[in-house]
Amino acid sequence: MPGILTAEQIEKSLAKIVESASFEKAGRPVKFLEFVVRRAIRKPGESPPEAEIAQAVFGRADFDPRLDPIVRVEAARLRKRLEDYYAAEGKGDAVQIRLPPRGYLPQISTASDRPMEPECDEKRPGAMMLAVFPFANLSGDPQLDPFCPGLTEELISAVTALSNVSVVSRTTVSQYQGEPADLREVGRDLCVSHVLEGSVRQGEKVIRCTVNLIGTANGFTTWSKTFDISAEGDPLLLQASLAALIAEALEGEVQPAATTN
Repeated sequence: MPGILTAEQIEKSLAKIVESASFEKAGRPVKFLEFVVRRAIRKPGESPPEAEIAQAVFGRADFDPRLDPIVRVEAARLRKRLEDYYAAEGKGDAVQIRLPPRGYLPQISTASDRPMEPECDEKRPGAMMLAVFPFANLSGDPQLDPFCPGLTEELISAVTALSNVSVVSRTTVSQYQGEPADLREVGRDLCVSHVLEGSVRQGEKVIRCTVNLIGTANGFTTWSKTFDISAEGDPLLLQASLAALIAEALEGEVQPAATTN
């Protein structure tokens, strides 16, 4: 939190948001925002844990983040509502309060603190700018949990080798893990034109992987494919084989996409 901002200035900015048409009659988002902002005033630089938010804002005394996604879901909604507010009523606000994609410590800034928006289109003209999201385990089998991040890592490596694709790092994308993501925000924040996401299911003899290529401009799925491989063998080799199959199939799809940008 910038040192030039006093608690009084922050409270004044908070009140303006809460009283706006964007937040009118928005019970949960208002309570969520008020809690994290006032906690940040008391404990600057410290992100509140999910359990503390769940109890203080939503009255969940026995909260387990593995079973109850309420904090993550409501945080995503609050981020979107703040984006809408600053795109309209709050466009000229001298002080802005935002909730970052990862964590629950609000970013409170003045106009002079804000970095310039990145020029995404100038990053690499003619190339597809891609973010590979962590693959989801849909089988419910905990033994498959280590397989999914390994597959994601292998796929990033395989897709990066394609000549007309630029891929953001896994650590950069990990901030969205476990939270509903607004792909327009992802595209703007990471300077990517597409997101690659997928899921993994395991049967008795087969591992099935479904992959979707989604445009961040409109959220439409532009390509989707399912891959089946034998479940028998070294997991590392299975991950590498699946990644190679996906990258090979994707290459034919990204060629025309890159030439039309």
